[in-house]
Amino acid sequence: MLVLPSEGTREFHVMLWSTDGFPRTVNGLASFTPTSQADIRAASRSFPDAGSVAYLRAAGVRTVVLLPGYAAGTVWQDAASRPVAGLGIDREEVGDGIVFHLG
Repeated sequence: MLVLPSEGTREFHVMLWSTDGFPRTVNGLASFTPTSQADIRAASRSFPDAGSVAYLRAAGVRTVVLLPGYAAGTVWQDAASRPVAGLGIDREEVGDGIVFHLG
């Protein structure tokens, strides 16, 4: 799972949330950013589009959770309204978030 936006101290929230059931997530924050995480963040900047979806699938990510309330002012602020037609993914609104199922 990838939670967007993926940047800064919000990663602490994702790490805490992941203790509820321990879902596998590519988010997190430490004293340094591993190359794999930096690559996923970079690839997801245009999510959802063909390139980002293909990259995330290849990285093993099957679910992307977008938190629009946190995305304002980030590169993901328009992700909720970007088209998904032809990408082979499903979009579902859950509470105040949007879940993208990459399949």
